[in-house]
Amino acid sequence: MIYRVLEVEEWNLVGHEFDKREIPMPDPRFAMIVAAFEDEESVTVQGFVVLQLQFHMEPLVVYNPVVVRGLISTAEQELVKRVGPTHYYCFAEGRTAELAEALGILRVNMDIFHKAVE
Repeated sequence: MIYRVLEVEEWNLVGHEFDKREIPMPDPRFAMIVAAFEDEESVTVQGFVVLQLQFHMEPLVVYNPVVVRGLISTAEQELVKRVGPTHYYCFAEGRTAELAEALGILRVNMDIFHKAVE
């Protein structure tokens, strides 16, 4: 097997998987796709993984509680303006999780994993 990062011009090799899942292709400014091929000459992808930089919503500093909804709404509008319709994720617990739900951010039931690489 040969493993390599796809050039943006090659992303069409995996585009059908995004279409099938009804999710947008990642923004190539902030993502890369690592693919596996049978050998150097092959153009048939045996598998792939997408790595993306993500907009991080932390810290959220609030001196006046009235501003929370406006801060989040403005951040969301700016995100759409910059990258188009998209999804974002917010990791929270305790009071912050309650706040996220109050702002219409849906709770996702999934495990989160972490690994440091050097």
